[in-house]
Amino acid sequence: MQTLIDIEENQLNKLLFYTHAKNGTEAITKIIQDYLSQKDKLNNQLENNHLVVMQKKQFLKNIQNRFSSIPKEISLADELIAGRRFEALRESE
Repeated sequence: MQTLIDIEENQLNKLLFYTHAKNGTEAITKIIQDYLSQKDKLNNQLENNHLVVMQKKQFLKNIQNRFSSIPKEISLADELIAGRRFEALRESE
């Protein structure tokens, strides 16, 4: 993912390149438009990433709420292992 620094460096390189162009105003306008476009894309990416993080946090909170009623002294991992062992014994008979 591009950072704002990368975008700014890219725009500065374009500016240096276009200073030799015949129409400097047009070149600078194009650079500014490119910069603003890239900045908008970066902002949209950041907003989308923030949304994904918030969804993951809500998902985790939902799972924690779902299992919060289980007493802390009960190990779900141990329960799962015991259940699988029981099934394996049953299948082997």
